[in-house]
Amino acid sequence: MKNKYVVYGCVVGNYDRVFPPVKMTPGVDYILFTDDSSLSVNGWDVRALDANVSADPSTINRYYKFFGHRILAEYDVSVYLDGNIRVLEDLSILLKEFEDSKCAIGFHKHYRRENVQEELLATGRAKKINNVEIAQRQVNRYLENGMPQDLLLTENFIIYRNHSSEKLDEAMSAWWHELINYSNRDQLSLGFVRWKHNLKTHIYLWNPRIDNEFYYVYPHNSESTLGSIRRYIRIRRFDSRKYLAAYYLFDRFLSKLM
Repeated sequence: MKNKYVVYGCVVGNYDRVFPPVKMTPGVDYILFTDDSSLSVNGWDVRALDANVSADPSTINRYYKFFGHRILAEYDVSVYLDGNIRVLEDLSILLKEFEDSKCAIGFHKHYRRENVQEELLATGRAKKINNVEIAQRQVNRYLENGMPQDLLLTENFIIYRNHSSEKLDEAMSAWWHELINYSNRDQLSLGFVRWKHNLKTHIYLWNPRIDNEFYYVYPHNSESTLGSIRRYIRIRRFDSRKYLAAYYLFDRFLSKLM
């Protein structure tokens, strides 16, 4: 008999610090794949990476991100989380909303940008694209093939999947093809894949980066030391009054330095 729900993530190369869920959802498994054999996080079932998946850390992470329906085929519904996202609340409401939609896949709307052209311009300026010319040709190809210019841009750091969808695997394979052969920014290709494969998509019209009861998004491990300390205390403020008090005191300390 299949298990119903799983929340999962993949952290490779110490890119993120994973925090325990503040509140877990009854009947849902929480699985974390990692290359760190010493890692232990309360609430997460920590598992080793598949030895057959060999690539650079970013590509390994994307493989687990794209193909959760294969890797965790024993589940009906999965929720992928980037390693810098902490679960704050019972996710039952979100899972029910996704299941009621009868969609193959689900995302949250982008917090700032509306479409893929805006995303290309912004990430290009921020130097987050390995080759801007290739990425521009890629987006041009999508538009020339008929993809609507106003197709709503989504965030890809949380992905809800219905594993029984007939179109899901083909679409995810196409997304993987775009990533491997073109730009390293998977957000540029997702909309095209959704549109081309007519993948029924549920979009939550709110963004986890903005204050909400379900998720907290914090930076990856590459930030400054003081910023890292502040983020750590801030994310732990959900755990006890001690951390809550420390958060406000440290904020006051930082404000005096600025």
